[in-house]
Amino acid sequence: MEECLIYFENAILRPDSVPSWEQWWAEKEELAATHFSLIDYVRLKHRHLRGARFILERLGRMAKEAPPDAVPDGGSSTQG
Repeated sequence: MEECLIYFENAILRPDSVPSWEQWWAEKEELAATHFSLIDYVRLKHRHLRGARFILERLGRMAKEAPPDAVPDGGSSTQG
């Protein structure tokens, strides 16, 4: 699970430092399915980085005050 959380943090805060959501999900979906509850897995599958941010906030690993536009949705392979 820690591997996933680290990716989520980096993908949100430093998106150019990690693979795109699509690439990561293609490689790590099974890992996510194993380490997260069904609700969180579905949240990640459908909400991408917005779901990841929700999980990080719930775990106290990310402040809730960050502006919503700071969270890319992971819907495209190019960030910017």
